[in-house]
Amino acid sequence: MPLPSMIFGRRRERSGAHRVAATKKGFTDRGGPAMFDLLRSTLTFPADVEAKGAKLASDIEFIRNSSQEDLVLNMDIWSIFLYMAQCVPLDHPWQDALLVALTKLRLKGGPISNDTENNSAIDKYLPELYGDLTLDEWKNFNSFIARLMGMGFIKFRSFPFNCLRMALETPVEDERKRDATVWIASVWVIYCGSYIFDTVRYDRLSHPDSLEIHVEQARRAYRLGPLCPNVELISVERWAFWKKRFTELAAASSTVNLKADTTKKISI
Repeated sequence: MPLPSMIFGRRRERSGAHRVAATKKGFTDRGGPAMFDLLRSTLTFPADVEAKGAKLASDIEFIRNSSQEDLVLNMDIWSIFLYMAQCVPLDHPWQDALLVALTKLRLKGGPISNDTENNSAIDKYLPELYGDLTLDEWKNFNSFIARLMGMGFIKFRSFPFNCLRMALETPVEDERKRDATVWIASVWVIYCGSYIFDTVRYDRLSHPDSLEIHVEQARRAYRLGPLCPNVELISVERWAFWKKRFTELAAASSTVNLKADTTKKISI
């Protein structure tokens, strides 16, 4: 399988050193660039997914133990993983290796474990770490985040709702964007469907303490798209509408020019 060229700078102008240095908020001078280079070299090492993931986790532990700034370094870790996630497709073994590494780090405890257990750092970082992405980058990023959330790493509840609203509740004229948004919505349901369904079964807007944001902000974040009937923002009725839309799009896939992979995913 070809190496994701974006990680090596073989992209259009906005990539390369500028992209690595930026990574939205950027890496710290103390740890970020060195960590990125180390993890990149580990990914290219000829080994299986499990071995790559174990080596990535070991590399991060080594860097963390050498640093005096855990909080800043932790931001670098998430920044680098989420940057790399933009570059690596769902079906590439590198994405699996990144997830193996995070799983091993979580099992060891420490900042990564605290981030996921306390719903703290990664949920705060996530909105800061994506921005001007191409459609392919957006697909890569969402597939990684959906898998992270499905594995219990993050709890940023409104994120999948935004993607499902964009794909299933909002008219999209551009064919490439339509295909990408529907593909992304399907990936969220495939990898994180149980978590999303558990969310819609319980109206969290009635219990603001259980939300990551206040109720009025939540109503904006979870708002309905123009194609969706007037249902509760977080409800099984909305889930049923999404299922109906997937069925409609699968039946009309040739008419709306969905790619074969997208059609296959929404037909599962």
